[in-house]
Order: sequence, then structure tokens, then C-alpha cells
Amino acid sequence: MRIFGIVTEVGNCMWFLMTHGIWYLIQYSKNIQNLRNEAETLRRRRDKIQKFIDEAKGQLEEPTDEVVGWLKEVDEVEREVDMLENEASQLNGWFCSWTSCYWLSKKAVVEVNRVKKVYEKGIFSRVSCKPPLPSVELMHTDFVDSFMSVKSAMKHIMEALHDENIKLLGVYGMGGVGKSALMKRLHNELDKIKLFDKVIMVTVSKDINLKRIQDEMAVGLGYKPVENETEAIRANRLRKRLEMEKSVLIILDDVWSETETGGLGVPFRSDHKGCKIILTTRLESVCRQVGTDQKVNLQVLSKEDSWNLFRMKAGNIADSPTLQPIAKEIADSCGGLPLAIVTIASYLKVEDDEIVWKDALSALRNPTANEVEDLLPSVIKSLRLSYDHLGGEGMKLFFLFWCLFPKDQGIKVFDLIQYGTGERLLKMDGSFEDAIKRGEGFVNKLLGSSLLLQNERGEVALHDMVRNMAIVIASWEHGFFVRTGVGLYEWPEEDLSGHQRISLMNNRITTLENQPKCPRLLTLLLSGNESLEKISNNFFGQMKAIVVLDLSGTHIQQLPSSVSSLKNLRTLCLDGCFLLKDISAVSGLAKLEILRLKWCQIEKLTGGWGNLKLLDLSYNHTLKRVAPKVISSLCSLEELNMEGSFANWEVTGEGGGSNADFSEVASLSRLTVLHVDVNNKKCPSRDYSGSFRKLKRFSICLGGDSFSTDASGRLFLRYAVIPLPDWIKVLVSKTEEMCISDCQNLKDLFQLYSGGLTFDNPSSVVEDKAVQNALRRLKSLRIEYCGQLTDTLINPHLMQQMCNLEALKLLNCGELIHIFDIEELAQRGPPDALLSRLTELVFTDLHSMKSIWKGKNVPVGSFDSLRVLKIGGCHCLKYVFTSKMVQHLVKLERLEIFMCNELEEIVCMDSGNNQMMTVDKGVLPLIKIIHISHLSKLTDIYEGRMTFDWPLLEEMLVVGTPNLKRLPLGFQSAPNLKEFLGGDQEWFDKLEWEDESIKSRLQRIMTPA
Repeated sequence: MRIFGIVTEVGNCMWFLMTHGIWYLIQYSKNIQNLRNEAETLRRRRDKIQKFIDEAKGQLEEPTDEVVGWLKEVDEVEREVDMLENEASQLNGWFCSWTSCYWLSKKAVVEVNRVKKVYEKGIFSRVSCKPPLPSVELMHTDFVDSFMSVKSAMKHIMEALHDENIKLLGVYGMGGVGKSALMKRLHNELDKIKLFDKVIMVTVSKDINLKRIQDEMAVGLGYKPVENETEAIRANRLRKRLEMEKSVLIILDDVWSETETGGLGVPFRSDHKGCKIILTTRLESVCRQVGTDQKVNLQVLSKEDSWNLFRMKAGNIADSPTLQPIAKEIADSCGGLPLAIVTIASYLKVEDDEIVWKDALSALRNPTANEVEDLLPSVIKSLRLSYDHLGGEGMKLFFLFWCLFPKDQGIKVFDLIQYGTGERLLKMDGSFEDAIKRGEGFVNKLLGSSLLLQNERGEVALHDMVRNMAIVIASWEHGFFVRTGVGLYEWPEEDLSGHQRISLMNNRITTLENQPKCPRLLTLLLSGNESLEKISNNFFGQMKAIVVLDLSGTHIQQLPSSVSSLKNLRTLCLDGCFLLKDISAVSGLAKLEILRLKWCQIEKLTGGWGNLKLLDLSYNHTLKRVAPKVISSLCSLEELNMEGSFANWEVTGEGGGSNADFSEVASLSRLTVLHVDVNNKKCPSRDYSGSFRKLKRFSICLGGDSFSTDASGRLFLRYAVIPLPDWIKVLVSKTEEMCISDCQNLKDLFQLYSGGLTFDNPSSVVEDKAVQNALRRLKSLRIEYCGQLTDTLINPHLMQQMCNLEALKLLNCGELIHIFDIEELAQRGPPDALLSRLTELVFTDLHSMKSIWKGKNVPVGSFDSLRVLKIGGCHCLKYVFTSKMVQHLVKLERLEIFMCNELEEIVCMDSGNNQMMTVDKGVLPLIKIIHISHLSKLTDIYEGRMTFDWPLLEEMLVVGTPNLKRLPLGFQSAPNLKEFLGGDQEWFDKLEWEDESIKSRLQRIMTPA
């Protein structure tokens, strides 16, 4: 049987070979040889390609992805061929090899076909290309990774890159703050996380080279730029190539203007969803010009991070016991600017001499041009690019004037504008107001260029390093001499005869003697020398070119006689010269345009300045006399400020007075700014045909006290008679902050805006466009001692127009019954939110007031900005809020109620649709302070037994409330209560409590009032 099986097997094999594979067996040797030949041909092709690759690498090119893949396929084929040849060489015998020969021959035929196909795929148009831009090395990885300002910027950038709606992102900040370093770090990070298929970073720079940038971007996209093409053709080719990318990020570093990027070929405003762009710039205006979807401001380093970077760059020497205190001050003096910190730390790391370190600190604190240029040349060079970009020489010189002020001093923009107008940096061919607008425009541009910084008070300052740069340029190129805050006791010893601007602000100079020779001097700033008491009479004798002189904040008692020789003087500042009484020395200076005498002791004003545009006499409490015709002679005057100063104006028609008549103020036809107090009770009832319609900023107190707010229009009106004279009606229409006092025949607010007329239909007054504009302008209203105000003060017609009202204060208006009437609203359809910007309400001694809100249906959103409510001496008031009304006061923080004899509860239960409306326990969620005092009939804060959360309550005062039953507090209420002022212990023990734990907690912190 076994023999039979073998015979059968052999028979089957022979039959298979005879019928299916005899050809493979016959062609065995030929097929194997063909495979060897084709494999050799492929090897020669592979070697040729490899030679091309090696040559390309010498040109810093890399094989294309297609070539790399082909080489891998060749290697795989070679392995297969080698294995087949190895099997063929191992075949022995005759009969036993038939089957093996068949299979090897057939496999050889298959491999030959495969080798031929691989060979054909190895025909390339190019085998290499320039590599994409590599990840760029940073100055130091820790610089980006560990500093808070950089972390914050990186966080915002990454969020923007993940936001599909943001296609164009702007990153801006001053020169040297680290924008390029941040972009390099971002470039590397994105290479790792593969958020984009391609990340291309190119530097644009101020001196733009479009061809270079386009070539770099082309290489980054993997194609070779064509030589001798125009920039427009290159841009079009680049744009089309970018549109082919599914996901690409382009980083344009150091962009200076929109026009620089316009011809690149980058699709800034296209619909290409796969392309995002980040640009970095020093100029915030560039972000606006190109229309960025979002901006990120890279801030300077914090004090702590500045010190860490300094230590990192200076090394261990910065921590030595003798040098560390100096090193910390040096790091702090760099103002958080990484470029400055790195530069000076690298310079000092090899210096162990304490004197060298102290000299460096001195140069940073009190810089001279030579010292700064020697110490920080690269910083000055970098920052100067921003200065050079400013454009006109007037703009540049205006910027340099900021370095005249002391280091780290917040500067009011107007202070610099007055210097600029004096030197004609701001043209005065129009009005003074035009010059101010031009100066403010310059400031905005400088802020946008990151050359100026602005604090929360609106003051502007120079970054320390920018100031150092400005001093270098100003000293070498514009004749500046700056020694501010360096402790000088006398005039400098240097030869200043060639200088045009000298600033010795904030020193300790006590006396100015002799006669310095400064024939070219235009600006002299001596303000802040509080010890300066005497200036010799001939001091200004050889400074006759001066146009700007500032002696503010000195203790001089009189001006030297040589001031009268300064015939070119345009700007004279004497603010805060508290001992100065006499200014007769300047009465003949015909070119004087700006005269500032705030906080002096001037006793009389004689005049003589026909060209004067600004006169500031505010807070000269000793000024009791202004001679007649002095004010009216100032025919060019545009700004007059006598706030808190002379107020004894005569009134037209009285005659024979020794003081100026108020009609002289009204006669100033160019006046646009007026701050004045008038004590004469007759003034509000007289009419003046003046130019009050031209006023754009004013503070006028007729029989009242001076204001202290920043509103552009402020009017205190006492003893006015209804109907109002035309000039006061004009002021009312322009007023933002108004106080009405002792207007005995004022019956309602309509009379203020209607000229005193009464109407059967008051809405017709409100529908007048001029009245609407006036009401919408009003932000603060105070009414006091107006005994004829009756019924309701503000009805729905007024409320709907007084949409910008922020504060309302009512005092001693004894006949007023209601404040706000919302009862009519339900009859007029769904109204808009009322008084949604109102933040403060104060009601004092309104003896007839029965309710604050008359009516129930308060529109949603009404009164929802109210933060402060104070009520006192309102003896007809039985409750403050209804349970419905109180739920609108979601932002109330302070509630004070005192001396309201009839008040029974603060929140009363409201009824609607025959159901009682309760209060949610979360009512008044932001309340912080509650003061309740001397309310003899008060029984409940809230009628129901509800307890309120009041999570932010910190202070509570409850005194003089003998009938109070309970406080609306539970065991979880008021977790932040720190101070509880109550009555005596007997009063406290009588209170009812929902929970004993709150009683115990209040007992521990209670202080008897």
C-alpha cells in the first residue's frame, strides 16, 4: 500500500507538470538569469539616483518623499531577489528538484515583472529639493517657558490657533520685548504637535525685501522659486500654492505696515479655510490696518521674572553677597525688557568689580547720552527703529519731549501739549482746541507704536529703556540737556550755551544766581524744585529766545524782573507756586498764549495779554479782585479756568463796581472751555447774550461749591428763577452733571428743559429732539431745597429718555411724594428697560415721600445696575421695596436706611392677581454692606419668615430699632460677615431666630454701636 501511495504521488506531480508547468521547468535556467539581469539593471539605476542624492546633499537639499519611498521599495526587491537566488543555488539532484525548479522558475518570472515596474517608477523629474525651514533655535528655552507674560501670550495664541473663526492673529508689543523669540518657540512647538501640515516663519523687517521673503516661503512650501520673475508673478504663484495646502500656518515676524505685506502673495482676507496667519509688530495700528481677527499684547516681564532672567544670563556672580543688591536694582531698572536685561547681564557677567556694577546702575537711573550708548548699544539700535518709523520731524520731536520729564513719572498729556504748542510742534494756525486734538492724535499714534505706556489714570509715561533711547537721540541731534531727579543743588556747571531744551525737574536747587549764557534756549523746565526760593533778577537776561518756561512747584515768592525780557515767551507754567502773589512782571508779554497759575496766592489780576489762549487761575483763594475790562481784553481766550478762585463777579446793570462784570466772560467769543464760580445771587436770573453755545467743556457754579468730577459739562444752579434765561437753558442742554438748589418755583423737571413753560401734555416736550439729546446727555442729577417739587419727580416720559443717568441725589425737597412713576407703563405696551445705567440713589429729608417707585410693573432689566441706595429722614415712608421690585436689584452692594420714623419694613410682600408674591432667598446676591439705624417703628426687614443667602455680606449695622423682631439670616447665610454692629445685649436677646447657630455666630462678632 505504501509503494502504491508513492507511485500515485509521483504520478500526480508528473501529470501536473506535463499539463500546467512544463514551460516553467524548461525555462528554469533562463528565468533565473533574466531575474539576475533585471536586478542588476535596477541596482545600476538605484546607484545613479543615490549619486544624485549625495550631490544634492552637498547643496543642502534633501531627497523628495517620492524618491525616499522608491529607494525603500528597491531595497525590498533586492532582498527578495537575493533570497530567490540563494534558494536556486542550493537545489541538488534530478527527480527531487522538479517541483522546486518549477516553483522557483515561476517566482522568478513574477519577480522580473516586479523589478521592471520598480525600475520604471524610478524615472524622476527631480530627486531632491530644499528642505522646509527648520525649527529655529531660541535665545533660551526657559525665557519662553517660565515667564508669566510670555505664558499668558502663548496661551492666548494657542487658543486662537484652535479657533476656526480666527484666521488672522496679531501679536504686538514694544521693541525688545521678545516677540520674535516667542514666535520661534511657537514655531518649534507646532512642529512637535503637528497642528498644521506646514508652519512657515519669515522675517519681514522694516526694510522689506519682497523677493527674499517670497523665496523663503516658496522653499517652505516645497517648490523652487523661478528666477527673473516679477514680484507680482511670484505673489500670484505663491498665492495659488498656498491655496493647495489643507493646513498651513504662516508667521510674518516684524511687520511695520500693511503695505509691506500687500504684495507678498499671502491670502490675508481670502476664504481659504486651511490657512492661518500670525503677524508680529511693534505697531498696534498695523493690526487694525490688516484687519486682524484678534490681537495679543506681549507685555514686559514682571519684576520677579526680570530678576530670574538677569540671573540666568549673568550667572553666579549676580548672587554674590556684595553684588546681589546692586544686581536686583539693575534688573529692575531695565523695566522688564528682555533685550535690555540680556544685554546688560551679558556685559556684567565677566565683571566682578563692584564699581563697574554701580556705574551701570547709575547710567540706567540717571542716563546721559554717552553712558547709555556705551552700555546698551544694541538696545538703543533696536528701539530707534520705532522712532525712525514715526514719520515727520514734528512728530519725532514731540515724542522726544517726553524724555524731559523725570523717570517713572506719570505725565498728563495736556502738560506735554502745552509745551508742544509753545515750541510750535503742534501748529497753532487754527484754534488751541485743534492743537490739542493734534497732540492727542500724536499720543495715540505713539501708544500704538508701543513707544508710550498709559496707566489706569490716563497718564502717559515712557518705558525706562525707551526714555534712555530718547535721551540719546535728543541729546545728540536736538540740543536736549536732561538732568531730572539727580539731586542738583545749583545750576549745572556744563557749558549749556548751545542747548535748546533744558530740563532740571525734581531737583533740590535752592537759588538760581548769575546770568547763564543760553542764547539758543527755547524750553526751560525747572518744575518740582521745591527748595527753589529765589531767582536773581538778571537770571533770564541771556535766554531771550525762550518760548516755554515752567517753574511749577517751586517756592518762589516773586518773579525776577528779567522775565519781562522774554518777549518770545508763549507758555508760562507757575502751578503750585504757593507763595507767589505778584505776576506783574509778565503783564507785558504780548506773545504769551498759555498762562497757568493754579494753586498760587495771586491777589489781583491786571492783564495785558491780548494773545492769551489759555488762562488757569483755579484755586487761587486769595484772588479777591479782578479789575474791570481785564477779562474782556483777553479777546483770543479759548480756555478760562477760575474754579475755586475769584467768584465776586459784578452783575450787569449794577454799575460802579470795582470788580469785573460777568458779562465780560460772556463777551469772550472764542471761549470753548469755562470753569467759573459766581457768588452773586442775581446772576442766575440775568440774561447774557454770550457765546455759551460754543462751550464744549464747562463747570459753572452759580451760587454753589466747585465740582470735583471729570464730567465735560457741570452746572451748579442756585437761586435760579423759572423761566430760565436763555444762556442757562443752553448750559442745561449741554450738562452731564447738574445740581439744582433753592429754585423755589421749580415744580417739575420738565421746566428745566422747556424753558419754564408748563404743558398739559408733558410728552410733547420730551418728543422734541433737542430735549431728548439733553436728557440723554445727563449722567448725574442732584436736586436740593426745591420746596415746590410735588407729586412725582420722574415720570415714564423722562425715564425713557434719561437712559444714561448714573446718579440721582435728592435732598430737602419736602413736598415730593414719589420719585419714579412706573404706573403708566402697563398702559403703553411692553417698555424697554428703564434707567439701566443708574448706579447710585440718595434720598435725604424728603419728608413727604411715600414711595420710591409708584406702580408695580417694572420692565425687565430696569435699575439692574444700582449699586448704592441711601435713604434718610423720609418720615412718610413705610417700606422701601416691594417683594417684586427688590428682585430687580441684582447688583446692589450697599444699602443704608436711617431716621425714617414711619418705616415698618424694608421689603413688603407684594400682591398680584390676588396672590402674595414672595421673595427668593437669593435676592440681593451682591450685597456687601447693610446699615439700618434709628428706625423706631421697624418690625421686619422682610414681612415673611424667609432667610436670605447674602453670600458677599461683610458688614451689617442694626441700631436704634427697638421693635425689630428678627433678622432674615439662617445658618448658611452671610458666610463672609466680618463685622456686626448691633444694639445692646438686651435688644439682641429679644430677637427671634430661625436657627440658633446664626445667633451664636453673630454673638461672637457683635460690637455694640
